[in-house]
Amino acid sequence: MSKVTAILLAYYPERTKHISGIINILNSGTRPPDEIVVLCNRPDLNIDAKCIKSDVNLGNRARYPLALTIPSDYYFFIDDDVAPREKTIENYLSYGFDGVLGHCGKITPSGNYSTPLIWGNKIKETKDVDILIGVGSMFASFNAIANMASLETEIRHFHEYNNGREGDIILSMANKCKVVKTDISSMTYSLGQKGVGMYLEDNHVQMRKNITKAIYDWRITNSI
Repeated sequence: MSKVTAILLAYYPERTKHISGIINILNSGTRPPDEIVVLCNRPDLNIDAKCIKSDVNLGNRARYPLALTIPSDYYFFIDDDVAPREKTIENYLSYGFDGVLGHCGKITPSGNYSTPLIWGNKIKETKDVDILIGVGSMFASFNAIANMASLETEIRHFHEYNNGREGDIILSMANKCKVVKTDISSMTYSLGQKGVGMYLEDNHVQMRKNITKAIYDWRITNSI
């Protein structure tokens, strides 16, 4: 049986109360993860779970190298403002996909980030996309995480590289990726962002546009 590790990211005190509920839902699903790890980017949060705490905010990017220290076949990355449904992991795992899956993505011709979102609960069949938008969760194979690290060795000197803000984009652009078809039993749902989050910071969307175009241009130049 394939091993699945869920990595839950925690940082904002406003969302701490969500964590125990998310863990309970994960454990009661039709396919519980084999391991659940909370990555807590601030030491003052009181979390009743297996937790890796950092004295400094390592950003959401830290969950990906962390994954490589917990050998698994697949990783379910989830934020503290989103909860899974009972069949979320079962649905992801049913694809047996050696890449990255998500519930929201985009087709980005010529690296154009400003294209419509494709949502898993609004499509009739699973769809290949160019990038996935994290919106709280992604499902990736071990090899996909390794591919992400390989891509970062090539792009880490780009001035567009922000090392955290665009982790979902880099992960998906380093791999084949799909938006999976979902229904009410396999999608995720919002617990509320509580007025905090990176999306509120100045130029957040523009920086995501910039890195998408930069990686696209690099791939064209290098025939990848």
